[in-house]
Amino acid sequence: MNVLEGLLKGLLDLTKRVNRLEAMTHYRPRWNLGTPVELTIAAGVVTITQSNHTIDTQGNAPADDLDTINGGVTGDVIFLHAANSARTVVIKNATGNILMPADMTLDNTVDIEMLYYDGTNWNEVTGSSNGA
Repeated sequence: MNVLEGLLKGLLDLTKRVNRLEAMTHYRPRWNLGTPVELTIAAGVVTITQSNHTIDTQGNAPADDLDTINGGVTGDVIFLHAANSARTVVIKNATGNILMPADMTLDNTVDIEMLYYDGTNWNEVTGSSNGA
């Protein structure tokens, strides 16, 4: 290969890389957490298996407290939703390993809590009580 062929090959490779980068600027990443898996509180505790869960009361009681979330590794983010609008789940602040500014009540299926695990505690990122 002569010098001119080498330069042309390099220019072609560079053009391909620029085209890939330009295509990436139109890419908008999104989270897809999949279908939530239901967890039922047992003695104030649930054990997560993924990042998206609905939470239900123990024995379908009218209300129940969630004190502790087991599972997870440092850096995990989870989303918790009410499993049923007829039952109330209260995520308790500082009772177990959940830290929030205050207790969060999930009493509508559109209510949601987002938590981040620091390796010891689940810390609130944000929560939204959307129900009527």
